[in-house]
Amino acid sequence: MPALKTTQEKFEARGYRTVAVAMDYDPPAQVAAFVQRNDLPFTFVLDRDGSIARSFEGVRLTPTSFILNKRGEIVQKILGEPDFDKLHGLLDQLLAEPA
Repeated sequence: MPALKTTQEKFEARGYRTVAVAMDYDPPAQVAAFVQRNDLPFTFVLDRDGSIARSFEGVRLTPTSFILNKRGEIVQKILGEPDFDKLHGLLDQLLAEPA
């Protein structure tokens, strides 16, 4: 999470947004406490019924990251922890594209 926090802070002025999805098996109280304790600067949502995971290729493994372009299209899926240097390069490229 610290690297995701850094990524959000680095790119947010250019319109980048991180949305973290807690899986249906994650206890909501623990998720809320984690977010508060770590002062995370991005949106967290609870996937209470698993519908978000199903709509994103049936996510079953965390962390799984989806990088979307400005048109909302998935341009990359990352299983496990991202290579943040590569991710930052991709974000630079995507954020430079017209909407």
